[in-house]
Amino acid sequence: GRPGGGKSTLALQIARCTGLPLHQLDLLQFSEGGARVPDDVFLHRHSEILTGQRWVIDGFGTLRSFKDLLAAADVLVSVERPTITHYWWVTKRLLMSPFSNPLGWPDGSPLVKSTIDSYKFLRLSDKFWTPAFRERLLALRPAKRVYLIGSDVDAQTMLSELRSRAAAK
Repeated sequence: GRPGGGKSTLALQIARCTGLPLHQLDLLQFSEGGARVPDDVFLHRHSEILTGQRWVIDGFGTLRSFKDLLAAADVLVSVERPTITHYWWVTKRLLMSPFSNPLGWPDGSPLVKSTIDSYKFLRLSDKFWTPAFRERLLALRPAKRVYLIGSDVDAQTMLSELRSRAAAK
């Protein structure tokens, strides 16, 4: 999903309720201070995670890593909150940053620059996160479980289902 939708918080909740390890792609793709690692290093780190049997991944990464993730995952979660929510939560993340590092961000990340980048991405995101993309995700059913999260109720329903499935295993 787009920036500021609560993906990192939701990924942490999924990891906790299922007992699966959480891997945050920003921590693999960026080093302390926010410098981007070379793509080949990031893609190697990402592919090592995907070879594991069970995991929760938070983030987008690169287009290649995203495609690899779509192929490897058996559960996909897309966060599609109202646009104003994304803008507000990006702003809130910046306002809260002096008090706590955003979840899944490397230490020393440039919060102002990252916030501006998030606003730019949000403005352009309708070109990628389209109804056609949503339909492509949904078309992956029934081979994959696909959850579309547009509200807190959607998130709680999904977490409840994942918790039940994890308890049954």
